[in-house]
Amino acid sequence: MIEAHGVPFMPGADALIERLYAEGYPLALVSADDEENVLADFQRSAKPELLQCFSVIITAGNVAKTKPDAEPYLRAAAYLGVDTARMLAVEDSAVGVQAALAAGCPTLLFAADAAPPAATAQADG
Repeated sequence: MIEAHGVPFMPGADALIERLYAEGYPLALVSADDEENVLADFQRSAKPELLQCFSVIITAGNVAKTKPDAEPYLRAAAYLGVDTARMLAVEDSAVGVQAALAAGCPTLLFAADAAPPAATAQADG
């Protein structure tokens, strides 16, 4: 099925990437996975060309500590030349939310089957 149809994006994720990119927002892909797996997942996806929308890809191999540590988001912000307080993190896991908030990023949890830990659900309002 994956070979025939590709790895599906979370509903709406591909449209969000396309829209933000089209509007000129710099995008970073921050993953706790290995780069090889991230690239393979995009190649098997229905829209492999979306990988080109990202100015930087931060994976487990680029950092000493991965999510829930703040380092991956801090590295992405440094590469993009932005303050983390002005960088919106769109996450699909509670661990990712913890990392983004630890880095000082406003964060949106974009997942149907995950909820942030109670301690982070209302962090900073």
